[in-house]
Amino acid sequence: SATYTLLATNSAGNSADATVSLTVNAAVPSLSYAGATGTSGSVGSAMSVSPTTLTANGASITACGIKSGSTPSSLPAGLSVNASTCVISGTPTSPAGSATYTLVATNSAGNSANATVSLTVAAQAPTLSYASSTGTTGTVGTAMSVTPSTLSANGAAISACGIKAATTALPAGLSVNASTCVISGTPTAVTA
Repeated sequence: SATYTLLATNSAGNSADATVSLTVNAAVPSLSYAGATGTSGSVGSAMSVSPTTLTANGASITACGIKSGSTPSSLPAGLSVNASTCVISGTPTSPAGSATYTLVATNSAGNSANATVSLTVAAQAPTLSYASSTGTTGTVGTAMSVTPSTLSANGAAISACGIKAATTALPAGLSVNASTCVISGTPTAVTA
């Protein structure tokens, strides 16, 4: 608190000094995500959602996160909340349907009012590569197996894997596993 000295004045002069002690305390923080952008993302792609309002109100923000006891009780896998800026960020690792999360910011005066934000994480198309696969050279009559060097479902089960339409067919005797994308079999003819 601090003491202030005041006086009143009129045509007859000044009053005696009057003192008053005033104390101004910090208030709880203000937090809102209303109208925030970047609330929809996809597996494997970085997301960042900044609060549209974050005001400390006289005391440093000491924590920010999902409100204790709220449902859902945690953000989608791969996302986290910065404890001082309340920015939600990260790279989601699995899909999450649209859900509304309740967050609070905290300072020495207490917790902010509830701030809600709806987040959605969608699956992405799978990632497939044979760029560094081994066993890509074989011999007629000898079994072969070529495992993809990269195969990521990116949040949704792989429902099919095969030769792309209107492209060159696999050599006779070889086939592709529909779920693992492993090329295997025993070739019966030489490739051109």
